[in-house]
Amino acid sequence: MRRLGITSDYHAHVAANHARHNIRGGPTAGLHYEQSNAPGVFFPYHKTEVVGDKAHAPIRYPCLNDPAYQGQMTAKIEQDISNQVCYAPQSYSLAHEWNYRAYGSLSGPLDTCFCTNCQVGFRQYLRSEYGTLERLNKVWGSAFSDWDSVGALVLADAVAAGQIPRWIDHRRYADQIFADFFKLKLAALRKLDPAAEGGGINLRMSLTTLDSYSGVDFWKLYREAGIFSYLENPYVLAFTPPDSPRRRLLAELKAMWHPNCFAADPRLHQLRAGNLPWQALLEGARGFGYYEEYFFMPPYSPFQPILNADLTASQTIRNIAGAVDRIRAGLGHFLFDGRMADSHIALLYSRASEHAATAWQAINTNALASRLSPPERMGFYTKGLPALGYQFTALSDDQLAQGALDTAGIQLLILPFTQALSTGAVEQLRSCAVRTSSWRVPCHA
Repeated sequence: MRRLGITSDYHAHVAANHARHNIRGGPTAGLHYEQSNAPGVFFPYHKTEVVGDKAHAPIRYPCLNDPAYQGQMTAKIEQDISNQVCYAPQSYSLAHEWNYRAYGSLSGPLDTCFCTNCQVGFRQYLRSEYGTLERLNKVWGSAFSDWDSVGALVLADAVAAGQIPRWIDHRRYADQIFADFFKLKLAALRKLDPAAEGGGINLRMSLTTLDSYSGVDFWKLYREAGIFSYLENPYVLAFTPPDSPRRRLLAELKAMWHPNCFAADPRLHQLRAGNLPWQALLEGARGFGYYEEYFFMPPYSPFQPILNADLTASQTIRNIAGAVDRIRAGLGHFLFDGRMADSHIALLYSRASEHAATAWQAINTNALASRLSPPERMGFYTKGLPALGYQFTALSDDQLAQGALDTAGIQLLILPFTQALSTGAVEQLRSCAVRTSSWRVPCHA
């Protein structure tokens, strides 16, 4: 592996043999296996379920806010890495193909969680958001007389009560729970490895999926929680701070069996393999990752191993390694020290608008509403702008509210789908509209 130029082995348990050949590992730490139950054990061998009043007050079991569950998660991470730290792992894998829906086992509308811990936490979250009960009642259209009586509603009940903001706030709080869970994981890692970085890879969210129940708010995860990921979406580079040590871990990850890489023609297949590291470099990646596949796969399958059955390197991995060697010869450093051309274009990322779109679909059960998808519209621009020769960055609602239009020199802000913005973001848009006639910003209530 080392002779091929491989410098890290992610998702694998670190071993002395890796360190001996100067290959830094990325061991798993506290991954979840949520398919079956073991008596008396939450973590990691448990089956995630919805319990309680499933129609009006569903509870996620186990709940990410449960101190007992959090304690077992911390203990599992310590168990996983206590004998790995001495080998200087490059990073740790905290989650793979996992989100608030578990491994996709919780389907449909998932308005969790209404457990006691989440109800208490939700009220604290609302106090920090609204400050006063009067302001909350005004926004929600409610009439609570004290904070202890404040609670969430599932979407169907919110639609019936005409209190959509109440439901959106509960989904935003669930996003916060998910991000905070990663913060706890990182804190557990850093007790044993103070410089540790943790990744959440493939959180089962894409630029074509509208899912208000996944818990995935990319701004919260990449900026507030501080996890890293591969360059699987435009938010990774945009929301990872430029001076963060995590940026060295932002690699492009590919598998030759994937439809956009695989080709039945062997010559085209190998040509694509050799091009992939170059594409990654030009997209801003600091490394190239390859899904290791097994040589015992049947010969008619599209899986391409890095080793042949006689343990010699496959042609695919040699083509990839050759491209990486040429990049490392000099051009890679030139590009690492440079930066993308700035077209001064930003796409607004609004997780709250995704929740609003979900609510809109629940209110308007027609074909037009069913096609409203903020992620899909974002995906249109993330593909269309580069095709026209323009670079862009993603801009979060928080960044907009903090004045990023001025500080980042944004000249064109595209709102792919914006139904719900913070007060601060709206004020910034209106201020820009007043200052310059080149802005055309619809600001609806």
